[in-house]
Amino acid sequence: MPLARWLMFILCWLPFVLIGPWFSEAAPANAAAMPAEEGWGTIKGQVIFSGDKIPESLPFNMTKDQDHCQSKGPQLDVKWKVHPKNKGLANVVVFLQPERGKALPVHESLGAPAQKEAVLDQPFCVFEPRVLAMRKDQTLLVKNPAPIPHNVVIDGFSNSYNVQMPPQSEKTFQLEASYLPNSLRCGAHEWMKGYLYVFEHPYFAVTDEEGKFAIKLAPAGTRTLVLWHEEAGWVVGRRGKNIDVKPGAETDLGRFEAKSD
Repeated sequence: MPLARWLMFILCWLPFVLIGPWFSEAAPANAAAMPAEEGWGTIKGQVIFSGDKIPESLPFNMTKDQDHCQSKGPQLDVKWKVHPKNKGLANVVVFLQPERGKALPVHESLGAPAQKEAVLDQPFCVFEPRVLAMRKDQTLLVKNPAPIPHNVVIDGFSNSYNVQMPPQSEKTFQLEASYLPNSLRCGAHEWMKGYLYVFEHPYFAVTDEEGKFAIKLAPAGTRTLVLWHEEAGWVVGRRGKNIDVKPGAETDLGRFEAKSD
């Protein structure tokens, strides 16, 4: 074969030789099919209160059904739940926000929620937990174990409910996801307030008593992290903060500071 034809033959087939291995196996349908050590990592961090003086938690002004609502003593309006030793701030919602129009890859072990229901209770005329985060494919179960009626109001960009709850009853709700939180309140007891976040994916957390959080099996790469608190608002800005999730490793994001106005 003449040299020119050999060169033409090599140039025509060289790209297929180089990229052939990429086509030797079918590509995964989505990123969730990738091994965890190659495409997934854990992110953790802590949110702390950065002000000089921790805001005082005052007792609720319970103007109705005091015999039941205050039967265990005064209930405090804990908007700023700050750890006394390390200033860790509880009840901060932390989550990964996907790019507009795209969904986050989800690890195959997180395809379905571990619990089918997310539970919101109302012991002694307060919401417990005060801040709740859940997945869209979970059912919200609201409990009223009290001997008095409640009136649960859920108000958000994608959700609107106003439901009477007789004594010792339960109600279930199917909610839509939103970038913004839903407010919770009781129409019968005006001091009862809380917040509810609903997500399309499992990559979220609510900070614990020490302000710490961890999100496991998060998709590796550059991601957007958002933090929200009922009083501090958007801790790192409404659009969040870019972070790098390391595959097969734990990424410690350190401390985030939240402060009151």
